[in-house]
Amino acid sequence: MVRYFFAAAGSAVCLPAIEAIGVGWFSTISALFLVAAALATWSVTVLGRGWRDAVDAKKRERAEKEASTAV
Repeated sequence: MVRYFFAAAGSAVCLPAIEAIGVGWFSTISALFLVAAALATWSVTVLGRGWRDAVDAKKRERAEKEASTAV
């Protein structure tokens, strides 16, 4: 549903934005968004395992701490 919301919002904004700033600037801004999304995808692909491991380690530490105080 979120994807459809963003698709509808993008369709509603596209023509007024092109009329306001022109095709060239709109294409440039769109390309920058595309590059940002590609970099975000790349960073999640490369760094994601480390992020997950760090979160899992924090959860384990918290669970061990709670288990030791419960005893």
